[in-house]
Amino acid sequence: MDHAEDGDQNDVFVYMGGSVPQHLRETITHVRVHKSVKIITRDAFRGCRNLVSIEMHDGVEIIEAWAFCGCTSLGTIKLPGVRIIGNGAFFQCTALEDVVFGDKLETIGNEAFYCCTSLRSIKLPKIRAIGEGAFEYCEQLTEVELSEDLERIVGRAFLHCPHLRRITMPLKDNLLDKGVFDECWNLSQVDLVGGIHKTISSLLLDSWRNEMNDEIDIINRDLPNITSYQKTAAIQHWMETVIRR
Repeated sequence: MDHAEDGDQNDVFVYMGGSVPQHLRETITHVRVHKSVKIITRDAFRGCRNLVSIEMHDGVEIIEAWAFCGCTSLGTIKLPGVRIIGNGAFFQCTALEDVVFGDKLETIGNEAFYCCTSLRSIKLPKIRAIGEGAFEYCEQLTEVELSEDLERIVGRAFLHCPHLRRITMPLKDNLLDKGVFDECWNLSQVDLVGGIHKTISSLLLDSWRNEMNDEIDIINRDLPNITSYQKTAAIQHWMETVIRR
């Protein structure tokens, strides 16, 4: 059973849960999620090509698989309370330029933002896991800031992000799967978030701090000269080396 109603003002569609009726998917342009809704269900807005905006309250915790797949006019979205984004949730949302991720988000599923070709930067303050191909073919993506809580980035997560220049990530062993940054030709800077900075500040001797800083700088000197298919392995090897030291 569908639980969606037409809004009573300004052509706003009030989403009450379930899937949007098929006959409305071509006409919906603006959506407000009702306060009672905690889950945007699978395929809920799939193929709503004219959807421009959606107002999401902080009680929404889960966006299920393919919920906004093919919403090619959606330009921005705020996800203040979302914990889980399912597989393909924003697949081919080609106009999506800005996503504001809240500090509750822990998991992004496979191909969740695949081919979001207008997305320019992302900041994931509490993310723990990024699925396979999650940001694959995000061709305008330039900067990524990840969480010190991050545990795993699965293969192809950032495949063919040719404008990606900078990524901020924690210093952890076995963080990267193979091919995470393949075809990221312009990736040239890795910054570290979390523990390493505390480690450096706690070192008693200036020589130790300088040595560790030198280790951190090495990858950024080398990255511009490494082919795109070797960048992932180079970053992982570098992290292992720094951890051993």
